[in-house]
Amino acid sequence: MSCTILILFMSLLVLSCASDETNNEYEGVNRVYLTIIGEKLRLEEEKDTPLTIEVEMTNALKEDLELTFAVLNDEKGVIRLENNPVTIQTGETKGRFTVRSNCKGILTQDAHFRIGFQQLPAGMQLDQELLLLVEPDPAFAELNEAQKTLIASYKAKYGIDLMQWMGLISCHTKVMSPVSERSINFAKAFTKEFDGQTVITLSEKATEEQPVLKMTNNPLGLNPYMEWVLQRETVFNDEYWFAPGSSPAYAAITELLKWNKQNPGIFSMTLDDIRLTDISEETASFEVLGTKKSWSGDDVPTIPFVYSFSPWEKQKQLIAEGNLVAKELKWADGTSDPDYYLMTYSVLKADDGIDETDFIPAKGKIDFKNRKMTFQFSMSHSLADGYTRVYVTYEKK
Repeated sequence: MSCTILILFMSLLVLSCASDETNNEYEGVNRVYLTIIGEKLRLEEEKDTPLTIEVEMTNALKEDLELTFAVLNDEKGVIRLENNPVTIQTGETKGRFTVRSNCKGILTQDAHFRIGFQQLPAGMQLDQELLLLVEPDPAFAELNEAQKTLIASYKAKYGIDLMQWMGLISCHTKVMSPVSERSINFAKAFTKEFDGQTVITLSEKATEEQPVLKMTNNPLGLNPYMEWVLQRETVFNDEYWFAPGSSPAYAAITELLKWNKQNPGIFSMTLDDIRLTDISEETASFEVLGTKKSWSGDDVPTIPFVYSFSPWEKQKQLIAEGNLVAKELKWADGTSDPDYYLMTYSVLKADDGIDETDFIPAKGKIDFKNRKMTFQFSMSHSLADGYTRVYVTYEKK
């Protein structure tokens, strides 16, 4: 038995023993689980769009039960609960309530709110609090004087006005996923389209000779889709992660991080190094290219998205503390590192052995005259047999 498998086996054994102890200690307790229903897992503070929360108990009761939920850390009243208390009828195990933003416009950064109970009825136990992300109105940070000077110099040198592309810019994103035999989540080809907004600014890497843009919020309008893919690759992947006979790595990491469907993690990303080339008064091209290490240690040309994912932040902290399971699964199937699952193949050419039918070259263009920016590239992920085509359009009306 290899060292890695032995460590995982021993970790699972410890977790299993702990679980048995818990079951013995709370024998007969009715557990309550909270789950966000649907693909959207966060609220936007400026929008009055609700999220639905499903309440599920382990066992049905012989009489109606009323459960009152609460937001446990919301002193300023950013959000509110509706259809609360929740009544679960006799013989049933499920109920629902909703969460809405109060649209106060007071957040300046992402905020995480805990939903649970102030007090539970006797004989009941909440499995874990629901952590809900609320995003502020993506306000644009003012350019500093150095950035303003650079933008003025580009206007003088090239005759282009980048100032009109600074700030919150609307975009339309289209993703076309191919058929994959690796997972039922991607077994059929599909197309998804999103209307979103991106915050664009001048990168800290910009110089007088080289204009460089940075997308600090929802780059290329892809944050919702990338988050959806990451979930289907991991804790929403019942086919591999939670099926009988699944790798012990999956159980080990989900137990270690308390990472599951009820707590899928908070995901966001940014994109820097968007370089303008072939610049004229009317148009310019974009070059957006970086490298990442593959699971085999090779350098892979990629779109250099930088991901932030709360389970991965927790795993990195445990690695630093010397946790053996976290270390062994740092870069292996079962890790919480988004880079392991997203953008796995080259964006410059179709990788050997990968279906290149849907491959498109990575390129972008800005049309100053018609006030339009376009991007396209081939996205990939670890459960895809081929390439997902991505097309993005930013347009100033």
